[in-house]
Amino acid sequence: MRHKHHGAGGGKRKEGGLVKRDYASYDEYLTHQKLKLDEMVKMKGGFSNFDIFDYRLKFYVRFRLFTKLLPSSAKILCCGARQGTEVDVLRDLGFSNARGIDLNPGRGNPLVTAGDMMKLDLANDSLDLLYTNCVDHAFDLDQMITEHARVLKPDGYLLYDIGINMEEGGGPFEAISWESHRRCRAAPPGKLSLGHPHRTGETVALGPRPRQATRLSASRIVGIALVRNEDAFVETAVRNVAGFCDEIHVADHGSTDGTSEILYTLARKLPKIHYRSIRHPAESHALIQHLAGSPTWVFGVDGDEIYEPDRLARLRQKSSPVNLTSIGCSSGMSFM
Repeated sequence: MRHKHHGAGGGKRKEGGLVKRDYASYDEYLTHQKLKLDEMVKMKGGFSNFDIFDYRLKFYVRFRLFTKLLPSSAKILCCGARQGTEVDVLRDLGFSNARGIDLNPGRGNPLVTAGDMMKLDLANDSLDLLYTNCVDHAFDLDQMITEHARVLKPDGYLLYDIGINMEEGGGPFEAISWESHRRCRAAPPGKLSLGHPHRTGETVALGPRPRQATRLSASRIVGIALVRNEDAFVETAVRNVAGFCDEIHVADHGSTDGTSEILYTLARKLPKIHYRSIRHPAESHALIQHLAGSPTWVFGVDGDEIYEPDRLARLRQKSSPVNLTSIGCSSGMSFM
């Protein structure tokens, strides 16, 4: 199995604008997809704290608008959720009935249970929202969308995160890839209509009907950074975005060098900087949770990244107003 599907180029065939992995059977597909989490743990030791923080921020930006569209009792399913970070963020936003499924959720996972997004064990018209960022792991796109449409309520929402520029064929576990997101813009007639992807083309929302664009005026840009042992660069990195952001939250996760002292001093000099020491990366989410539903853009800041000031200034000028023509938000780190 590993030999046949090793690397980005293993076992592929082209069909029109799609590139599909050459599985001999559905059982082979299931076996191969179940290996992904185990391989990630073996090669990387699992997700780092910074990976988890990055994912939490992205999911928060995607999901926060649903607090105005769905009741807290909404039934939400996240497909291909692995360890369940997206489920955890949805529950933090108040959706207590959010849950995840994955072919291999790992042992003792309280957020995600074993399940197949191609064959859902759910009744028709039973979900308010279905989310997945695993479209490229589908055995068959038409079959997957039809199955997801089956379990959605007539006024339910389907939110897909898709990759773009996948002409190289994706990675060692992607089951399908495409030249652009437009190759994926097909849905069963009468059930779903595909919304327009946001600027980056990665977040695609499908809803019960085309929705009128919502005009949001971003009154504030709030930066957030999770840092650990970044004393060599952290002050430069924070000062670099200080003019771009209206306020910046910096969470220090157990630094043992001079990071905490630098940030404490910097926060006293610049009132827009809010410094906090945390014990767990998940606590950083609480710093921006109160922004849900407000006209605010959240900007992820890395402790050792420097942006070109003139480009930040131009981006700031273009930041308001913005048309959101899909249910989803922007991709990557907030609105970039």
